[in-house]
Amino acid sequence: WRIHGLAPQEVAPTNDVYVQMLHPDDQQKFRDVETRLKATGAPYEMDFRITRGDGEERVFHEIGVAFLDETGRPARAFGSTQDVTERNRIEATLREREALLRQGARLGHFGTWVWDLVEDRCLFCSEEMAALYGMTVEGFLRERGSHRRILAEAPPEDHAAFEEMAMPEAERTYDVEFRSKTKNGDLRYFREIGRTFLSETTGRICSIGVTQDIT
Repeated sequence: WRIHGLAPQEVAPTNDVYVQMLHPDDQQKFRDVETRLKATGAPYEMDFRITRGDGEERVFHEIGVAFLDETGRPARAFGSTQDVTERNRIEATLREREALLRQGARLGHFGTWVWDLVEDRCLFCSEEMAALYGMTVEGFLRERGSHRRILAEAPPEDHAAFEEMAMPEAERTYDVEFRSKTKNGDLRYFREIGRTFLSETTGRICSIGVTQDIT
């Protein structure tokens, strides 16, 4: 009753009354789930919108299943309903911010990454990071997923920059420039800014930072 903004004495708890609280665009979806539940008793999961007793529109997430009687027919339904309005808003805000950050990354020609310096292994790279090398994320992790592999595509005079990037010393920042080849063999100029830290998860020294194409 509380999440619906109602008191027990206000309305009769019937499906027909409840459907009237639903957003018009979600009423048929609710009816369809109700029909399947009565026919098969199979578990269901869905999101829908309601207008609360105080007039506020909320988004609910509901899961349920039917109990069968002695003849095997659905007799009663059991489930839970959760108000996910705020969660959805937060997720939508995060998606919007992530999209803006990714757009900025594309415009600025930079990507982000996390590196395990002990194993010399890239733990994460953004799509923008992989695109700097003309690759997908999977391709980058496979073909450039270590400083050693990127170093193999760099001119010898730039190798000192990789020594700076790969030094496994915690709480250190660095800012270096180097050249390396992309997937199609183009030699590009990159700037990398990173910070090293001790991972609480693995206990290993890792680095996090950004790489920018400054060609």
